[in-house]
Amino acid sequence: MRNLVLTGLPGSGKSRLGKMLAEKLKVEFYDSDILVEQRSGRSIGDLFAESETCFRTWETGVLQELARLQGAVIATGGGAVLKAENMAALKQKGSVVFLDRNPERIRKDLPEDGQRPLLAGNGDRIYELYRERLPLYEKYADYIVPDGEWQEMFGQLLAIGKEIWQ
Repeated sequence: MRNLVLTGLPGSGKSRLGKMLAEKLKVEFYDSDILVEQRSGRSIGDLFAESETCFRTWETGVLQELARLQGAVIATGGGAVLKAENMAALKQKGSVVFLDRNPERIRKDLPEDGQRPLLAGNGDRIYELYRERLPLYEKYADYIVPDGEWQEMFGQLLAIGKEIWQ
């Protein structure tokens, strides 16, 4: 049974929609960022404060572990697509879904709480990340869920999940 792997910008709904999908389809849900914090014993912010490389190393280890699962919904961090080895591993047993949420809408929804290290103090950086990462999100995507209201996006994800797990 394949995994359903969610990619997209920070704030695109990977964790939110992934949890909802897993509950609806009665499968396991894994959030790579939460697992990075659990495995490292440090917050994402602390790992980034040391260096982005430090965080990405932990992230790759967690994604390699998650890639071995079967039949799960996996929410990746927004930058998981930056390393080809991450995506190659995830695609072996998974179908990748890019949540293509409009960066303008993400920007409006972003809390100014510093929880997203790459955007801390500069929420407008979301536009730059979108330009930089869009080609990678599209390259690795087996499915693309376009921006819409949360219920619309969830409906499309549900249809994809049912197709993958029929």
